[in-house]
Amino acid sequence: MRYAVLHHDHPFVHWDLLLETPSGCWTWRLLDAPDSPGLIRAERIADHRAWYLTYSGAVSGNRGTVTPWDAGRFVWLTATENRVVGLVTGIRWGGGIELLADSADSWRLRVLSDA
Repeated sequence: MRYAVLHHDHPFVHWDLLLETPSGCWTWRLLDAPDSPGLIRAERIADHRAWYLTYSGAVSGNRGTVTPWDAGRFVWLTATENRVVGLVTGIRWGGGIELLADSADSWRLRVLSDA
């Protein structure tokens, strides 16, 4: 499986974290920069199509543009409704990531180790 972090400039500057599944990508909006120290605030948003994993450019419907921030391989370790843990191997991230739900839409991302 693959993952991507995309810089997205609409409706405000944020980053989209996409984790590939057999049917598309589970997606979170990161409200803090993905290289921020400590916990990164995240919101669970609608699943995205897998082709966004390698996409750069304008988003349809006047929804701004996306540019890759990081991308690479992703290995699922745990996936429940409240917790997602995996291993990433990318250009900027390497090691573990953990997403923890505070509520249905409010999550926290912890990058367990950096490349």
